[in-house]
Amino acid sequence: MTPAGTPTAPLFGTVWLLDGATVIAAASMTRGVAELILYLPVGTHQLSAVWTGDGDFPPAVSPVLTYIVTRAPTTITLGTASAGVFAATVNTYPAGAGTPSGTVQFIDGTSEEVLGTSTLIAGTATLTVRSGNFASQVDFIVAAYSGDTNFAPSTTAPPSLAMVSVSDIVASVAAPDEIVTIYGANLATSSAAATPPLPTSLAGASVTVIDIAGVSRPAPLYYASPGQINLVIPSGSASGPATLSVAGKSLAISLTPVSPDLFPAGQIVAVHPDGTQSIQGTDAPIAFGTDSLYLVLYATGIPNGSALGGVTCTIGNNFILPVTYAGPQSQYPGMDQIVVPLPASLQGVGTVRVLVTVYGYASNALSLTFQ
Repeated sequence: MTPAGTPTAPLFGTVWLLDGATVIAAASMTRGVAELILYLPVGTHQLSAVWTGDGDFPPAVSPVLTYIVTRAPTTITLGTASAGVFAATVNTYPAGAGTPSGTVQFIDGTSEEVLGTSTLIAGTATLTVRSGNFASQVDFIVAAYSGDTNFAPSTTAPPSLAMVSVSDIVASVAAPDEIVTIYGANLATSSAAATPPLPTSLAGASVTVIDIAGVSRPAPLYYASPGQINLVIPSGSASGPATLSVAGKSLAISLTPVSPDLFPAGQIVAVHPDGTQSIQGTDAPIAFGTDSLYLVLYATGIPNGSALGGVTCTIGNNFILPVTYAGPQSQYPGMDQIVVPLPASLQGVGTVRVLVTVYGYASNALSLTFQ
């Protein structure tokens, strides 16, 4: 027996969905069920359903349901779009939930300097980073999405610790007596620079390198600040996996006997017919005339006592030149000097690439222009 007032057949009619006193959707009831699919804006909603009734039963109203819609979560990824241009892409969850708008801040993760702010276009923001700044390495940039009405903010992870060569390349390989730079956060208590003889503690910071044999050595320091330390990999460190430690942070690196890395600029020494000399930088065009020219390059990562037969300088595609000196530059620990006589046949070759090879290990490349 069915209780009085209880439907014994499927119900029909229309169901209205209200947010407060406003009707926001409607659907027909079929066999006692009405389905509504809709997107609600961010905020708090007071939802109720109203059934219009049918020929046998009067209308009915549901209890009010308080429903809170929060902004959709996002994640942000950072990569390179092209040389010196970085792209931050904001991804939504679930995928396809819409296209975020708003802006992305690109932040130097070590100094917290804002490098620039860009507007999202189709979910991606780009920034061209100024040339020559270490933050041009994507590893040091933090991308922070502002969020918008429908999507929550998100930020990429800040850097922990990274090693960079003197040629401004993020590196994981170094040689004993090589100058490198470490970037991170809270590495030192203040900023300070040192001159030779170099200390192993500076501005409250010290760096140790533990080699594959388990020997821990302190690194000589040129400069220390909360976000950056310039140091020399300790002499005598054994080749193989190693750990660099500073301020409670550790970085896995590899040590190799040779790791030639050229500083960005060198010198041209011109010996005139009367025996006098003049010097110019390698950033200017090089002209021979009646002078004998010598290229002086500054590097690091070349082992002391390198045999000259194991060191060559390649200029362009056709010139593999011997060197007359490759070894320590006496004034600064970790700095090496390479001297290369330049043949007059280089005259007029234009702009060419220059690199140094030490026992089969090639350096980064520089550019020279010969008139």
